[in-house]
Amino acid sequence: MNKEEDILLSKCIIWARNTYPQTYKCLFHIENERKCNPIQAGIRKAKGVVSGVPDICFVWNGNTYWAEFKSEKGTLTKKKKELHQLWS
Repeated sequence: MNKEEDILLSKCIIWARNTYPQTYKCLFHIENERKCNPIQAGIRKAKGVVSGVPDICFVWNGNTYWAEFKSEKGTLTKKKKELHQLWS
């Protein structure tokens, strides 16, 4: 995720939480793009981090929705495309 996408994501989360405060704990970011060293990467993988997971998750009325944030120039990585295909 680049800086432009970070800003877009943050603005959307802030808007949703201010507009619909009842959804505060139902809408959250999946921090999956953090850079780390090989040891940290191994620990994260062992704890269940999956490459390609979308940026946010929204759980409401028993349904789960996922959203990926991209700037106008942003594109999906190969891993994201593969995971999205698997889920569909």
